[in-house]
Amino acid sequence: FLFTLSNRKKWWAWKRWSKQQGAQISVANLESAAAPTSEPPRQPPQTNKGVLGHLSPELQKVLELSTIYLVALDEQFTQIEQDWVDNMFGPGTSQRFIQTMGTMDWRNCFSDIYHQIITLPPSDQLFLKQSAHSLFQGLMESDGLKDVEQDRLEDLMRYIRQSLDKAT
Repeated sequence: FLFTLSNRKKWWAWKRWSKQQGAQISVANLESAAAPTSEPPRQPPQTNKGVLGHLSPELQKVLELSTIYLVALDEQFTQIEQDWVDNMFGPGTSQRFIQTMGTMDWRNCFSDIYHQIITLPPSDQLFLKQSAHSLFQGLMESDGLKDVEQDRLEDLMRYIRQSLDKAT
């Protein structure tokens, strides 16, 4: 089973923007950026919150938004990726991601990640520093890793590190 994004115009606009940004994405001018606009929608409480269910809701939001960015890179949200997302964030999260991807404000995705990161408490920031890369690497390898996906993962992690440096 393969999910392909249905709103091609938005997707290609984001794709062009993403390529233009490349590794040039920086947190230097984000403090004046607008408040976050592409947060994943809130979900009702669940009994099974997934492997990451013990983390704070604020940290989970950062991880979810970063995960949405990563799974959208190859324009496919495979069943393997969906299973990984549901295992990590709880059942039904992949379906919520699918709904979110079609309406995502891709232009502000990194700005939203930044604004969420700088408000995290130190313990959540430490989790990002120590664990986010291996967590996201597991996602990217779950259905086969392409070079461009690895490059974008490294770009995202560099951006997260820069955001964390600015937050402290």
